[in-house]
This record gives sequence, structure tokens and C-alpha cells, in this order.
Amino acid sequence: MSKVLRFLKSRELYYGMARYSLAALMLSFGMLKILGMQFNTIRPFATWSQPLEKLSGQQLTWAFMGHSMSLQVMMGLLEFIPACLLLFRRTALAGAFLLLPMTIGVFLVNFQMNLWTNTKLDAAFMLAVNVLILLFDKARLRSIFNALFNGNKATATEFGIAIAILALATVPRLLSHHYKNDQNELTGDWFNNGPYAYQLIRETSKGQPLSQPSTTVFFGPNGEYSEMNDSNSKSGSYKLYSIDSKSHIIEISPEEYGPWRGSYYSLSGRLNYLFSRDTLTISNDDGNTWTLTRRAIIRNPD
Repeated sequence: MSKVLRFLKSRELYYGMARYSLAALMLSFGMLKILGMQFNTIRPFATWSQPLEKLSGQQLTWAFMGHSMSLQVMMGLLEFIPACLLLFRRTALAGAFLLLPMTIGVFLVNFQMNLWTNTKLDAAFMLAVNVLILLFDKARLRSIFNALFNGNKATATEFGIAIAILALATVPRLLSHHYKNDQNELTGDWFNNGPYAYQLIRETSKGQPLSQPSTTVFFGPNGEYSEMNDSNSKSGSYKLYSIDSKSHIIEISPEEYGPWRGSYYSLSGRLNYLFSRDTLTISNDDGNTWTLTRRAIIRNPD
């Protein structure tokens, strides 16, 4: 009985349980990714035709992760190989070190993207066990830390280089914070996930109604104008525009930028615009008028 009690109190028992349980989970998840079976599809299939604003955090995550098979395989290998190292005492610390970024990443994705309850519990358990394994080996961690930093004090030159790189990398970003405020009455509050979309509902030429394609236009920050219509539903191209709010004038350049160019229908040139509540009326000097309804694109909060 005393041997059993000593065994139940032994460090080795719980160290082994932690190593093997984390290894089993990560080997399983890693193999699913290597085989392309974890993010292989989004269900139900009706989701595939939904606009981005209607997708939940779960669907967005699966769509992103499953877009590239090579990404899935690399993620799987980064889980599978360190998990194999956990199976052996001599390499367990290395395996726990290599797995820590992965378990932290899995934990953050699950909770920040509001994934399923069971996957959140799995992620929290894997991160906790990963940290526990490292704590079991705190003596070896301390020796590694001492070997890396003791007797290798940073010089004034190294501090100077570090500060210079830090400043060069961060100061320009801090100075460009005005980018998020680059909005006007046409853009909407795009930085807080509320950009405007304008649906074309009527087109006339010198007072005569014309048949128009199904078209939605967008006025973005940095003077980017884009649209979705019958011919470019896959479009990633855009044009440049400028706006004079006082004179109610928009100027849209004829040139297109980006991939999938060649839309057959697009506003361009010098245009007058006028708002009436959520209706935008655009016209040019040739007698053409476009009437569009405005709505805010609100991201799915789930």
C-alpha cells in the first residue's frame, strides 16, 4: 500500500500523464491537418454563397484555414513533430517549447473567434497542460536561461541598435494612425465594421429609363472606389476617386487597379451627387443619372 501511495504522490506519474495526454491530442489534431481533414469544408454548403458580412466567426475561421492545403499540412507538422518529442523524456522539454506557440495560437483563435464550446475547452486544456509540462521542468528551464544570459550582458551599442530598430519599426505606424479616420460621407464608419454599400436601383439617360445590371458600389478609404456587378462578382480591382463635399462633386478615374480587371459597367469621370436620407443620386453633364440606395454593412457579431 505504501508503494502505491508513493507512486500516486510521485512527480513522475503526473509528469507522464501530462506529456502523454498532450501528445495524444496534438498527434490527433496534427494528423487531421496533415491529411486535410480538419478544415476540409464549411457546412452547410449554402454557406458558400453567403456574403462575408453574414458569416460567423466559426465559418470565417474554417474558410481561412481551409483555403490552402499547404497551410494545413504545415500547421499539422508543427503540431505532430513536437508531439512526438513529448513521448520521450529526453526530448519532452523541447517538444513542450515547440508546442507552446501552437497551443497559445489555438487558444487565442478559439476564444477570439468564438468557436465551439468543446473546442474552447480542448484549447484551454492543451495550453494548461503545455504550461504544466514546462513547469515540471523548471530546473532545466532555469539552467537554459542562465546559460543564455549569464555572462552575456548587452552592450551600449546593442541597446542603441535595439532602440533604433524599435523606433524605425513602430514610429511610422504610430504617425499613420490617421488612416483609420480616412472617411467621408460616402464611406461610412468602415474602421468599426460599418462601411456603406450602394445598390443601383435606377438609371436614366436624359430622363429616359435604362435597363441596368445588378450593381453595388463602394467608396472606400484612400480614395478607393469599387463595385460588384453581373460581370465582376469576383472582382478585386478598384478605381481611384476624390470627393468635394462642399460642391457635392465626385471624380472617379477611368483606370483600374488590382486583379480581375475589365468590368463592363462602372461609374467614372466628373459626377455630381446628392443625398436624400439613404438615397444617393449621381449625375453627369451628359444627362445620365444613377439612383442608389445606401445601407451600412454590419459584420455578423457571432
